Amino acid sequence: MKTFIATIICIAISFCIQAENNAIDGIYNSLHYKMLLDNERFQIIRLGTGHGLFVSDEVIAEGYYSKLGNNLLELNSDSTSSAAFVMASQKIEYKTLSHPSDSIEVYFDIPTDQYLSIEFDYYVEGKETDDNCEVELEYIQNHSQSVIIPRSYYIFGTIRRKIGILYNWLPTHCFYGIPEIFVSFHIPENCSRIRISVPGIKGNYFDRMFLKGEYALIEGTTIRFKGETFTKQN
Repeated sequence: MKTFIATIICIAISFCIQAENNAIDGIYNSLHYKMLLDNERFQIIRLGTGHGLFVSDEVIAEGYYSKLGNNLLELNSDSTSSAAFVMASQKIEYKTLSHPSDSIEVYFDIPTDQYLSIEFDYYVEGKETDDNCEVELEYIQNHSQSVIIPRSYYIFGTIRRKIGILYNWLPTHCFYGIPEIFVSFHIPENCSRIRISVPGIKGNYFDRMFLKGEYALIEGTTIRFKGETFTKQN
């Protein structure tokens, strides 16, 4: 009997929590941004200006929220947005020859239409890193570039946005994004071509905010977050 009563109480509490969350769900607008709350999920959208850098609306953060008491929201981005997840999801395919090759073609496959800068060092057996062992190439989806390097045994480098302006800030001018992703791997013998796939870098990945344990203040029908005031839409 006690177990049955405890179960009923737990169910009632969960319904109350769900009802509280549903009460704050909706669309909240500020001058330059929009916040969507729906069933413990959130999105922060940067409103497009129709011209310049921000032509159309773009999601700059999304994940899940928790309501803490009556006045606080805790916001956490999805783990799939993190640098650790993206680095772990890298896929490297090797094409080998039956005979040794004195060069290797390195090709990147990244599902984004952003301009990216890829810089890496390659290590040649018996030779220390110098200017001849550094490569920089530009990347844009469907117009990607591959690069041919001498026979190497190891590659280490970074992938970052080509344009050096950090876009994903709120009015506090703090940057909450991921500035770059690292790639590193050993090259097997007799390899003639390497295809590096990074499926996690998609859309506007480097323009996004990555939030972990960030708090927003609830004041009636408004939410204050990072200096921006969002008012609930009727």
